[in-house]
Amino acid sequence: MEKIEFERKIREYLCNEIKIDLTELQVNQFFIFMKYLIEQNKLFNLTSIVEEEKIIIKHFLDSLEIVESIKNIDDGTKILSFIDVGTGAGFPAVPLSIVFPEYKFCLLDSLNKRIKFLSEVKNILGLKNVELICGRAEELGNDKKYREQFDIATSRAVAKLNILAEFVSCFVKKSGCVFLYKTYDSFDEYIEAKHSLNEMQLVLKKEITYTLPLENAKRKIYLLEKNNELDSCYPRKMATIKKKPL
Repeated sequence: MEKIEFERKIREYLCNEIKIDLTELQVNQFFIFMKYLIEQNKLFNLTSIVEEEKIIIKHFLDSLEIVESIKNIDDGTKILSFIDVGTGAGFPAVPLSIVFPEYKFCLLDSLNKRIKFLSEVKNILGLKNVELICGRAEELGNDKKYREQFDIATSRAVAKLNILAEFVSCFVKKSGCVFLYKTYDSFDEYIEAKHSLNEMQLVLKKEITYTLPLENAKRKIYLLEKNNELDSCYPRKMATIKKKPL
């Protein structure tokens, strides 16, 4: 896909679906990111989505479905800080960091090869608002440098909700928010996770439902608010989480 065609498509999708426009710099950043992702994916298994238009829809557009909710959270009193738990190839954090250069983003992943890839992405795109961390959420969640230090946490299809809640809540401040990207038919999973959400001080504020174009894929994002500080016993060790999930 040539740059002109890419710009037409990404502007069309973002304008039609989530009512945002991009600067020329942002279009160029998305284009370079797409090309680099495809190139590096031949060497490393970063994503199963390799067709260019599907990357625009299933990675870029899908990541940005929370833009309006973020704008509603921002009261203009401070620079919002984000942590993306299990960021993988950088979704949703890299698209969000491009659209919101004024916010701070921390991208966390346990695999060093992904962090190395994202380090190159950061440099190539000139993302000065991005920090990269290689580590495990259940360990860093007990580190004072990161524990309950962020306004917003995101995570996209990393684990079941009852397990995911324990991984993300430890990073979010009291009154902070969590966006969890899931499939549309995740209601049973949400019901199963209610005890875990309660233990993690997370309260459901909104279900963001939408349909991605082309394949008419239905998706859902759970927006949760953290109403209190987390008990010091959480997050537990991974072995305990797997053996005794909440």
